[in-house]
Amino acid sequence: MIVGEYAEIDIWVMSCRVFNREFEYAVFDYLIEQARAKGIERLKVKFIKTAKNGYIGSLYDRLGFTVEKIKDDSKDYIFHDIRDYERKNRFIKVRGS
Repeated sequence: MIVGEYAEIDIWVMSCRVFNREFEYAVFDYLIEQARAKGIERLKVKFIKTAKNGYIGSLYDRLGFTVEKIKDDSKDYIFHDIRDYERKNRFIKVRGS
């Protein structure tokens, strides 16, 4: 969802089979590329911890998000300035539709 100069990631779903193979970085690099093209400056996401999604929670930290708010089992993250983001994917080529 795009709200002014920021976009909100509603849900991030990935198979555990692709974790740590840089696919998560390829997806995020592509997301950043698309956001930049639309003039978006920041990204926000609400992470709600479950028994099976801990990897995604730590992924937001590795991607450069910062925690804005913590409440119970949820964290609100923000990526402040996507213009400063440097690609992390080294191997996977993503083609848009």
